[in-house]
Amino acid sequence: MDTHYYSVSLASGEHLGFLVTVLDGEDGAHASGQAVIKLQPSDNTWLKRPESLSLQALSAYQPLHWQHEHDGIVLQDGDANLLTRMNDGYFKWQGFVYVVNDISSVM
Repeated sequence: MDTHYYSVSLASGEHLGFLVTVLDGEDGAHASGQAVIKLQPSDNTWLKRPESLSLQALSAYQPLHWQHEHDGIVLQDGDANLLTRMNDGYFKWQGFVYVVNDISSVM
């Protein structure tokens, strides 16, 4: 099982949580699998901020799937509806920009 771990933060550098992806399989050049977002704010007051509520809404999709597509990764709901695209180390969701860093080598 191939698992990747990403930290999720705001452009300001404020750490918000983690994105974990698990490889289910590869179909040609398209790898895909399941994903989980785990919030880990620096303090509980953060949970009421709009950025947190937005990320909580994305993490509520169960199951959450990912698929490699072109030059990035797409996150999809259980019915394969596109939720967001991760490209060049970031993704946008509900008007907010989240920065993702692959931390698999340190896990």
